[in-house]
Formats: sequence, structure tokens, C-alpha cells
Amino acid sequence: MGDVDLMRGQGRTLRVRVVGADDGPPVVYLHGAPSSRLDVDVLHERSRDRGVRVAAFDRPGFGGSSRAPFTFASVADDVAAVLDHLGVDRAPVVGQSAGAAYALAAGALRDDRVSAVATGGAGAPFSPDEPWWAQLSEPEQRGVLLIGSADDEAERLLAEADLPYVQALDEDDEGLLAFWHAHLAPADRRYCDGGFGPYLVRSVRESLRGGQAGWARDNLVRMGPWAFDPVTVSVPTTVWVGEQDYVPTSAWVHALVPRSVMHVLVDRGHFAVLEEWDSVLDDLGL
Repeated sequence: MGDVDLMRGQGRTLRVRVVGADDGPPVVYLHGAPSSRLDVDVLHERSRDRGVRVAAFDRPGFGGSSRAPFTFASVADDVAAVLDHLGVDRAPVVGQSAGAAYALAAGALRDDRVSAVATGGAGAPFSPDEPWWAQLSEPEQRGVLLIGSADDEAERLLAEADLPYVQALDEDDEGLLAFWHAHLAPADRRYCDGGFGPYLVRSVRESLRGGQAGWARDNLVRMGPWAFDPVTVSVPTTVWVGEQDYVPTSAWVHALVPRSVMHVLVDRGHFAVLEEWDSVLDDLGL
């Protein structure tokens, strides 16, 4: 288990973490926001026991990766670069939460390298005609509507809404976990209390240790209209969703992706993919 920095275009670095088996079939994990490559530490022992390698990387501006503008296409190319580093032609991709959109983009744009996609807590773009639009505050709604025409102002408005999560980093680990508890479904609180809590705290702290720039860019890329069409995802796709998570966004993904299957898991929440990792690997044939 360890990290490596891959050199990418224009001198930027991509921080990659590999856990699980030393050899064997790989899977690439794409983190949420705010989150980081350290998510996969909780998957290390289960993946090692399965003989599977799990590679995760911080998107630009998150954790240990250089700050740089990024897009769905550039993240899909970063997936390919990680596969080059692992010495394999194709592998499945798993996207958790905000990472689900990038996993789908990789399945659409780099199906030459991506063999299958699994999403957990799958997100969807926000627009006034979708039921999850009401989840956003009024400033966030204004921000989303400015994406593509006034990106700087859109990014500012969306980032301001995330400030309570950034300010919570001033708490000690116990206080930070208590802050997250207040925002989680009962199943996720139970999962944190059962051992995931310290992993969550470390991953969130790592995500934002260099500031909010990566998360702010992430909002801009994935919250407005997506720069790829989910209908073009050609590889087998599984949508995992906890019953206590916001299911309609996952159902939106399932309805659009042609070769997709959706599993709604009883007594699970936003972290269903992490809890049910063995089932995810079974489904991917690993």
C-alpha cells in the first residue's frame, strides 16, 4: 500500500494510491468531494484477500495532486494514465458520490481502456426541471445557472455553499466526525461508528489540505450540464445506491445508461459501495 506521483501534461503531478494485492487484476476508484484517494484505505484488506489491486488518484487540486483546471475528458485521460502505470490495457472503474460522474465519463470517453463502470451514490447534473434541484440553496441555484456563461462567479457561489465543510476542518478529529454525523443518513452514521469514521476523517482532511480549489473546480464540471452524454456509455454499468441515499439521481443514471443495472440496497446509505465492496467486486467479475 503506497503512493506514487505520475507526471502529466504541463508539469502537473497526479497522486496515485494503490492498495490491496501486490499483483492481480486492478480496479480504478474515483473519489467524491470532499474526499481523496485515501478512501481506498478502508478497502485494503478486503481487496488484498480477493487478490485485487485498487488504484485511486486525487483529481487536480485535491489532496496530493497539483492544482490545474480539469474536465471530464482530462479525468478520463488520467484514468488511462493510471492504467498505463499499472501495466494493463483495460480495467473497471468505480466512482463514489461525485466520482460517479467521472466514472461514467470514463466509460463514455475512454471505452478503449475502461471495461466496466460501477457507481455508488451516483450524482446527476442539476437543472430546474429535476426534483433534486430543490436540494440546492438559492445561491447554489444561481451558481449552477451561470455555469458556461460566467464560470468565475458560478464557481464562487458554489464554493461559498461548501464553506461550512471547510471550516469544520478546524475541529479536532472527534469534532470533525461529529460535524459529518449531523449530515449523514442513519445507515452512514452506523457505518462510521463501526469503524469507517477515522478513514472518513483522514480522507476529508487530505482532500482539502491544499485548499478548496479542487472541490470548487469539481462543482463547476459536474453540477451543471455534463460535457458528455450518459447515453454513450457503452460498457456494462452497475448503479449501486443505498435506500437511505437520494435514490432519484441514481435512477436518472440508470434510465440513461444503456447497459446499466441498478441495485437499491436496504439499510444502506451514501457509502453503500464501500460497505458492499465484495458485492461490487463480484459484479465486476473480480
